[in-house]
Amino acid sequence: MRAHRYIPWTAALLAVSLLSWPAFSQETDHYTRFRDAKWYARQIQSLRDEVAKIDADLKTLLEARKSGKGVTDAVALDQEPEGVTSEGQMEVLRKRRVVLLRQIDTLEDQGRHNAIVPGDLRKDYGPEEPTTSARKPNREEKDLENALAQEKEHLEHARKEAELATQGSETQGATGILESRAAIPEK
Repeated sequence: MRAHRYIPWTAALLAVSLLSWPAFSQETDHYTRFRDAKWYARQIQSLRDEVAKIDADLKTLLEARKSGKGVTDAVALDQEPEGVTSEGQMEVLRKRRVVLLRQIDTLEDQGRHNAIVPGDLRKDYGPEEPTTSARKPNREEKDLENALAQEKEHLEHARKEAELATQGSETQGATGILESRAAIPEK
């Protein structure tokens, strides 16, 4: 008889869980950077900053070339030559600038494709928040960090001992082979 009392409650629970199941799956959507306007804006801003730096470098090179100050034909042999002359440096910077502008265009197109509003891409969201918190670790965390550091030291010590033991057994094996060859009489 008790089973008859639980059947309606079980059926009601089953019905509620089945009806709310699609709602749960919608709430558990995972994060994807392709739907995040902040991610796009930060990527584009870093590229724009680099383009601005290149523009400033180009302006400096052009001014130095016009005035003749700061320009030398000397080649620094200890550095990889980007552009041996000022004209070569300017060409390298121009090519890099074109590549960066293409990357910006690609990110903007990808954002539009992923339904990111163009105005959101132009907002300044500031630098990305650090993943670690700025709070001070408590005593337990410090103890765990110390214990982890000690275990790492023990692990490294054990790895070195195993390496030495392996080298020692190889040396003993080689010595044993040489001794056995010396014991075999030659014909």
